[in-house]
Amino acid sequence: MDISKFGTKAALQYALNMLCRNAKVEEWTEYGGDPYYFRITLEASSVGASLRTLMRVINSIRPVRYLLESGAIILHS
Repeated sequence: MDISKFGTKAALQYALNMLCRNAKVEEWTEYGGDPYYFRITLEASSVGASLRTLMRVINSIRPVRYLLESGAIILHS
């Protein structure tokens, strides 16, 4: 990944998809949330990393001005 992309939604989406398929990143403007927040949705059947690893990736790549509002894990049986 090009290091100039760090701090963007695209970089976060790319990194999460490397760890777990079907990750979805939405910025506050896309779902009507509070300014400068974002949310993430993951599918449980595809999560290949621990929650600690996911949070480390999110916090190191996310746009600095954005905060994680929520994360959802969708369970498939």
